[in-house]
Amino acid sequence: LVTRNGLSSGNDVVFKIRFRASGTDATTDYRRVASQMYPGIGTPSVDGSNTATEINLGTISSTNRSASTYFVMAPQVAQRSIVHGQMTHAQSGATIDAYTIHGFLNNTTSYDGFTIYPASGTITGTVRVYGIRNA
Repeated sequence: LVTRNGLSSGNDVVFKIRFRASGTDATTDYRRVASQMYPGIGTPSVDGSNTATEINLGTISSTNRSASTYFVMAPQVAQRSIVHGQMTHAQSGATIDAYTIHGFLNNTTSYDGFTIYPASGTITGTVRVYGIRNA
């Protein structure tokens, strides 16, 4: 479980994740889809790719806070590594922006980590990673 709360150095910066094995990020063969919902549109905006180089986790603003929760499902298992989650963004003018994110890496490599990063600039705030024990 990964949670994030913070701001970016620029406006509307895309927050991304890649899986990592032995210190090297996987940069090909990701599948992803995200829906974005906010007042004023009749249907959600949807973005996706079957040939992505990462999984997009939503957009971060430099002035308006956002918070998110993502599940990274068993990347250490030699099966497709899956991410799913949600993000809420407090837009200017008291408008809400909500994202639902889904994706996976289309291979059977065992991963020992992941990299979370902005598409450009820097991110401030807190990223927390929790393990969930299978009891």
